[in-house]
Amino acid sequence: MGALDGKVALVAGGGTGIGRAIAERFAREGARVAVFGRRPEPLREVVSAITGAGGAALAIAGDAGAERDVDRADRTPELADQRLEGPLEATQRADDRQRAESDQHQRAPVAAVE
Repeated sequence: MGALDGKVALVAGGGTGIGRAIAERFAREGARVAVFGRRPEPLREVVSAITGAGGAALAIAGDAGAERDVDRADRTPELADQRLEGPLEATQRADDRQRAESDQHQRAPVAAVE
């Protein structure tokens, strides 16, 4: 049994580099992996490597910076019954806190700051 049996992982940038390594590691640990990225060919290669090793994976082409692509990925039938939660939510909460804190500070021209 792997540490991620029964889990689904959505790996943005999973077609190459560190993202690919993460996707493959999650699959080895038992997760079903959705590999998300802009270039379809590297995504297909990762899915082929994962399924060839006995894992479960699917490719979703899109840009993580485009809200419509992220929404489309979230509506992918294989992911529809999953609650996607992870570092993204933590990052968004940290960004919201930082934005709120920076709004409380008075802004001044750089020359006026000593």
